[in-house]
Amino acid sequence: MIALAGRVVGLDIGSRNVRAVLAEARPDTGVGGNQAILGHGRAEARGVEGPDIVDPAALSAAVRDAIGGAEEVAGREAEAVCVGVPSHHVRSWMFESAVDLGGRPVSERHLLRLQTRAAEGTLPHDRRVIHVWRHHYSLDGTEVDDPLGHKGSRLRARMRVFAATSRVCGRLAQVVDRAGYTLDALAMGSIAAAGAVLGRAETASSTALISVGASACDVLLFADGRIQHAAAIPWAGESMSRDLSRGLGVPLEVAEQAKLDHGFAMLEPEDSDVRVPVGEGPNGQPRRVSRALLVHIIQERFDEILNLAKKEIGDAGEASRIVLSGGGVMLPRTERLAQDVFGGNRNGGVAIRVGVPRSEVDEMSSPAWATAAGLAQYGAERRRPRGLEGAGNALSRAGQWLREYF
Repeated sequence: MIALAGRVVGLDIGSRNVRAVLAEARPDTGVGGNQAILGHGRAEARGVEGPDIVDPAALSAAVRDAIGGAEEVAGREAEAVCVGVPSHHVRSWMFESAVDLGGRPVSERHLLRLQTRAAEGTLPHDRRVIHVWRHHYSLDGTEVDDPLGHKGSRLRARMRVFAATSRVCGRLAQVVDRAGYTLDALAMGSIAAAGAVLGRAETASSTALISVGASACDVLLFADGRIQHAAAIPWAGESMSRDLSRGLGVPLEVAEQAKLDHGFAMLEPEDSDVRVPVGEGPNGQPRRVSRALLVHIIQERFDEILNLAKKEIGDAGEASRIVLSGGGVMLPRTERLAQDVFGGNRNGGVAIRVGVPRSEVDEMSSPAWATAAGLAQYGAERRRPRGLEGAGNALSRAGQWLREYF
């Protein structure tokens, strides 16, 4: 019988929903994908405004409901929680570190020392390191992709360090603790999502992951297996709903439901011939509006968000592939709007697809579950014993490539 290394929940706290995915890690067998997704749960987010926690007690109750749902589906209890940190609270810095080898071969201990020294680099006092991502190694002045086993005198590394505000880290720990669970790790949500939906080939060639959530749109640009650029755009799904609320003169919750029930990412001629119910009129009867108006309002904001993401990518480099993820990309016709913005899926154009986590559960085969699934896989991998602690930052099947770059 295979000994199990632990059950961990990936917890994605959004401004609309709290999603929990329970995964179990098995001891490393030398191949990727040693996690089993056991269950998932979702609850309405409470105590959150945008990326900020305003009522820890209310949010703890929502977390308890979401994790409890995952445990009920799995028939097993969670041992630890890996929670996502909103990108709004995360910044990254580049640091260099070095170790003397004395002619000995490079070991995992040397790589861990490099990582530790980079993490100890000079950061603002109110920051906590959550990721260290290596950009390149050089051995005695010669760049090497994989220095393990090579002999030399001095090994240097250039690394990107991601650090979150201490305040939000403390708030998240408080929320998880009040919910009755043990916090095991913090991770940037978009990096976790990348592990769930991107493969090695996509990160080796220039690929941009655009994660559209409720309160923010995260952009990660990969090349040569490394994160070249990370950015957060403070407009996303809720911005579309607020525009609908103002444009249609209805409460925000009514606008949000209308978007989910009748919304599309871009206009088509047939939308002008359709009228859809949006809330109630003065007489209590359903109020009907042109679907063309509703979709036009959504498209204006969605187009702006994608163009801001395009600018972030263009300022940092270029992408031959765009992968869309997050609950905000579930609107029909999203891929077609992205094709218009990025010039994709044409001869010589950018390849565009919607990224979803692999799952045998139909509900989880959705871009809205990418972050929670990635966090669960991240947390489960961390709990699998391996020699190099930093290698524990792997993120499962497609995330096998991450194991080599943290």
